[in-house]
Amino acid sequence: MPSSTVAAALVAADPLAHLRDEFVLDEQVRSYLDGNSLGRPTRTAAERLGRFAVEEWGARLIRAWDESWMELPLRLGDRIARLTLGAAEGQTFVGDSTTVILYKLLRAAVDAQAAAGRHEIILDTGNFPTDRYLLEGIAAERGMTLRWIDTDPVEGVALADVEALLGERTAVVVLSHVEYRSGHLADLPGITAAAHRHGALVLWDLCHSVGSVPITLDAHEVDLAVGCTYKYLNGGPGSPAFGYVARRHLGRLRQPVQGWMGAADPFAMGPEYAPHPGIRGFISGTPPVTGMLAMEGMLDLIEQAGMEAVREKSVALTASPRSWWTSC
Repeated sequence: MPSSTVAAALVAADPLAHLRDEFVLDEQVRSYLDGNSLGRPTRTAAERLGRFAVEEWGARLIRAWDESWMELPLRLGDRIARLTLGAAEGQTFVGDSTTVILYKLLRAAVDAQAAAGRHEIILDTGNFPTDRYLLEGIAAERGMTLRWIDTDPVEGVALADVEALLGERTAVVVLSHVEYRSGHLADLPGITAAAHRHGALVLWDLCHSVGSVPITLDAHEVDLAVGCTYKYLNGGPGSPAFGYVARRHLGRLRQPVQGWMGAADPFAMGPEYAPHPGIRGFISGTPPVTGMLAMEGMLDLIEQAGMEAVREKSVALTASPRSWWTSC
C-alpha cells in the first residue's frame, strides 16, 4: 500500500485531525517538527491579543487590574493544573520565566531541608542546562553537595539510578519528566515514592511533558513542579512559566524573591514583608499579563480533546512504521 494512502487513511481516522484548522498556518511551512521548542499560535490567540489591546488595555487601563488581571496568574494556574497536571486548585501559579520559578522553588526546598540536616541534591548530567546551571549556583550559595547521575542520552534516568544515591542527607531530587533530547519518559510515580521513603523532596521539570502526556501530580504526591508554556501550551515566545507547590507545603516553604504581589496584603504597602499563606506567596512582582493570554486558546483545545486523546495520538505518530500498516 503506498505511503500516501496509509497517511490519508490515518488522517481520516484521526479524531483530532479537525483541530489542525484551529492553528495559524502558513503555506511556506510545509512541515513543522519543533513544537517541543515553540508551539504554533492558535487562531483564537491572534484574535484575543488584538481584542485585549483595544478592549482591555486600551479601554479599561488600570481598572482592568481589579476586574481581571490581579487574579489572572492564579486563575490561569488553576486551569493549567486541572487540564494538564492532575492537580487541584490553589497549588499552581503563572508568572516568571522557567529559570526564575525554578530558582524560587528550589531555594525554598533546599532551605527547608537544610534545617533538617539535609544537604545533598540529586540531579542528572542529561538534564536541560538551565536546571543544571541553577543547581550549581544554589549549591554554592547554600553550601549543598550535588550528587550526579551520569545519564544515558537515550534511556534517561531510571528509578534504580535515583535509589542508588538516596539517603538520609538527600534534600531534593530534581529531574525532568521527559528527557529533552530523546523523549524518554521518567518514572514519576516510582521516583517520587522512593524519594519520599528517604525523606527527600522532589521537583519535576515538566517543560517537555505538560500538554503532551497526562500528568498526575496530586495522585502521586509530587512536592514541586515547574514548566514552561511556549511549547505544548502554545503561549508564544517568552510566555511565562508555571509553578506547582503541593498544598501540604504551602506556609512551610518560603520562596526567596519577596515581592509586593506575593504579600499577604499587597495594597497595604506595609513597612515589612508578610508572605501570603497560599500559592500567591510564590508570586513576586507584577505578572506579564500579555504573555498569559495566548495560551488560553490552547487550553480550550486541550479541554476539548482531552489529554488522553493527545497522548494516544502522540504514541501513534511515534510508533514503528509496521504498526501503521497494521492499523490500515
